[in-house]
Amino acid sequence: MILLLVYAAFCNSMVSGIWQQQGHGVLLSAVIGSAVLLAVILWTTTRVARALQFSSADEVAAVFCASKKSLAAGVPMAALIFGNHPGLGLILLPIMIYHPLQLIVCSILAERYSSHHRALAAQQNEALLNAR
Repeated sequence: MILLLVYAAFCNSMVSGIWQQQGHGVLLSAVIGSAVLLAVILWTTTRVARALQFSSADEVAAVFCASKKSLAAGVPMAALIFGNHPGLGLILLPIMIYHPLQLIVCSILAERYSSHHRALAAQQNEALLNAR
């Protein structure tokens, strides 16, 4: 259903000529804005979690949960708020960029957290073996 809403919104925007009127600057602004927003959210959440001395597991949960904004929530809300507005495709553009960007960046972060935790576990196991 979400895919149908996005498709219909972009088709309606195409038919109304919104994309021809806007140019490439809108796409570039949406990409940069989405990347900056995601970076600020991830950086702020990490700093706050560390300042509040969250456990490692709680920090990971806070960082990943704080940045999650999805098409599943955004597209139906935008469709309800803006209805059949010809610019709906343009309105949805930032979340269409933000969603895959967050998936890519968070998968990289997940791998970093995972390798960090594996290294800590290996150090703890080695310390236990040396203590015996």
